[in-house]
Amino acid sequence: MRKKENKAEKCRDCNKVVTDKDAGILCKLCERWFHATCQKISEDAYAFFKKNESMHWYCEICNRSVGKILQSLVHMSKWQDLLEEQMQKVSQEVREMREDIKMMKETAKETEVKLDTLKQS
Repeated sequence: MRKKENKAEKCRDCNKVVTDKDAGILCKLCERWFHATCQKISEDAYAFFKKNESMHWYCEICNRSVGKILQSLVHMSKWQDLLEEQMQKVSQEVREMREDIKMMKETAKETEVKLDTLKQS
């Protein structure tokens, strides 16, 4: 992984500087540098992350947090789906009520006209 030049970053685990010569890896969440060995990352895994820089790697602490965040997002997504379904039902009921009110107004006008006609005769 590439380190920012001219900035001494210390490994959060061992507190030693992670240099460009070290097998250093950046946590995508906390944005802290680690020695791959301090995080028990094998040489093969490190080579994979180095080759595929678009892959996201999380340190042990952030990895636990990411799991909790993902669980919360799944839960929120289910609630959002339920709320959207309920909103669609409410919207349909409102449309039906508007139609009912419109029909009642028309019936009331017709009744009023009939009453006026009866009064005049």
